[in-house]
Amino acid sequence: MFSKCLKSPSLIFTVLLIVLIESIIFWGHRDSRADLPDLLDERFYPPNRVPAFEESIIQWQFYHALADQTPVDILLVGDSSCLMGLRPELIQKRTGLSCWNIGTLDYLGARGYTDALELFIQVRGAPKIVIYHIVNISLNFNEQAIKRFGYLERIHNWLSHYRSGEDDGRMMPTLPSMRYRRQVQRFVTTFSGEEKQEWLDEKRGPYPSDNEVRELIRTSRGALTEIQFEDLSQAQLIKPGIHPEAQSEFLRAVELCARHDITMIIVLNPIPLNAKIPENLHNLHLFEAKIKALTRDYDCVRLHSPLYRFYPIELCASYNHLTEVGAEYNSEQVARSIMNELDLDISVLPILPDFEQKYTPSGLIFPNSDFESGTMKGWRYIGSAFLDQPIRGDTIAQRTSNSTRANQQGEYWVGTSEPYQTNDNQNQGDCRGDTATGSLTSLPFIISQGRIAFLIGGGNKPDSLFVALQIGDRIVRKTSAGYLEAMRINTWDVSDLVGQEAQIVVNDMDSSHFGHINIDYFHYQVPVEPQN
Repeated sequence: MFSKCLKSPSLIFTVLLIVLIESIIFWGHRDSRADLPDLLDERFYPPNRVPAFEESIIQWQFYHALADQTPVDILLVGDSSCLMGLRPELIQKRTGLSCWNIGTLDYLGARGYTDALELFIQVRGAPKIVIYHIVNISLNFNEQAIKRFGYLERIHNWLSHYRSGEDDGRMMPTLPSMRYRRQVQRFVTTFSGEEKQEWLDEKRGPYPSDNEVRELIRTSRGALTEIQFEDLSQAQLIKPGIHPEAQSEFLRAVELCARHDITMIIVLNPIPLNAKIPENLHNLHLFEAKIKALTRDYDCVRLHSPLYRFYPIELCASYNHLTEVGAEYNSEQVARSIMNELDLDISVLPILPDFEQKYTPSGLIFPNSDFESGTMKGWRYIGSAFLDQPIRGDTIAQRTSNSTRANQQGEYWVGTSEPYQTNDNQNQGDCRGDTATGSLTSLPFIISQGRIAFLIGGGNKPDSLFVALQIGDRIVRKTSAGYLEAMRINTWDVSDLVGQEAQIVVNDMDSSHFGHINIDYFHYQVPVEPQN
């Protein structure tokens, strides 16, 4: 059959003519892109119906990102949590750097976020910082799920003729002449008709019209406010993870930042406070360890600290989106991460509302006095003894064959011979030993009740291993452990100190045998009333 075709002069001539025409078009227009008015006429969605709210978001996020050609210092990239949970104007105001949000929808998957980042860099140049803001399940979608949603393929087709010939072909049309065929299609199907223009002004239930979304995204520099709220009274189980196909696309974004000398800060959307249950903490801890392992070799990557955060329900519209107040608070925290990265002066920023103080669990003497945030927030340390703290889980039980336990309260505690939490080369249960030394001091707090209790274990060396209550430069209470690894409760009567400002001081200045200290759960203890 093939040999017969070769013997047909007319067929050969036709094929050669097509190849010649396509080659002329390719070489004549290989660096050309569609004008923005063309993208505006064609649209991402078909012109025979009212566009869906999701379609309007994708259409105008990409269009406005390409329409403004000015460079951007800070680029916000990610799913709908980025779109709804970060305010570019507030970040821009705090940092003094230009900021734009191109967060879209998780329907596009990790590949869609990376494609958006790549296109933005191609059109407007590389930013200084990329904030990669996602919910904890966004990297769980595989290619099959993304294809089922259908949005990514459509966005590729829509933007295919906007890419230059230097790219890898992800958005390039099959034939060079495809652009002209699309122009013919646009001539037949556009939004120029009066009836079609009415469709773009039509409301979609509680959601704004297409033209309103267009204006909202333009004026807010790519951000929207969530207007739908879910019932968050029941805690949900969170199962974050990274699918291998999403992992490769996530790493493509990381490598893109590395290639263009961009600092990438990875941020997880805050989670409602009532989801702070052991199962979720465990799953989130594994997810954080996976992210760290994937990005270990990339100097350009930072993780927002802490990576997973819990917000009061009042600041959460759902498990994936924040309220407007929540989005502003989240933006303030992200702005501080950016300023820390750039060594900018944070002292000029306004003091954040202390939501944690308002929603402090009953009994704690200050937020995170039980270390259950999984961070050292509210504490300051010097020396190496308190590195990689707090510890997660009962590591003592995992390394001993007897019945010894840490006896920690909750998930997290501090142990100066325990290396496990952030050191990826260690196994849970390993022991660092007694050589490290240092001191840990809480931020000042006001003593409000008459009895302070805490858990303590470790060596019995009162001069070098102890927990103290300090007022000014004066130590007013002091306790050492009793050569017991397992922590035991200890109580101070501070009724004579109520109303005074104090600090907790933990000291480990001993590197001999049993030269370490274990502590946890500083709280007010309410005396039990005697029964009649």
